[in-house]
Amino acid sequence: MHSSRVSRAVSRLVPFAVLAAAALAVSGCSEGIATAPPISKLIRSYDDTLTKDQQQDVISDLQNEAKQAEAQAKN
Repeated sequence: MHSSRVSRAVSRLVPFAVLAAAALAVSGCSEGIATAPPISKLIRSYDDTLTKDQQQDVISDLQNEAKQAEAQAKN
């Protein structure tokens, strides 16, 4: 008789324990979301593009390196 009371009590507590665990998990996620930087700041830092002069310099460097590699491959 005592074990049936315990099993009934446990079976009643299990759903509450599951809900409490889920609530704790969600509250932990919301704290991380609240401290994340705004999306506009993330986009701005990603949008650091090269100027036209910088682009031309990089293209020239890559072309020169390709010519050098081609010349070395022929030798």
